[in-house]
Amino acid sequence: MEEVKVEKKRMSKNGYLALGIVSAIVALLILPPVFGIISIFCGVQLYRKFDEGLGLAIIILGGACLVIGVIIGILTTISLWYPSP
Repeated sequence: MEEVKVEKKRMSKNGYLALGIVSAIVALLILPPVFGIISIFCGVQLYRKFDEGLGLAIIILGGACLVIGVIIGILTTISLWYPSP
């Protein structure tokens, strides 16, 4: 019997970078906790496996977009519940 090798495909540096940036931008408008955490995760993976500086930048970007997205959500909710006269 022949043994079949299964090769796991791993995401590359550019894959983590693209996913981190896109999810950070999406976190500004849609589900900031989910997409912000995805962005931070991609930054951590970049930091650990590929490039520390780039990983740290994506971590900061993801965290900032998460916080800003939550603030935008809060302000939007307040303006919907308490419209100005």
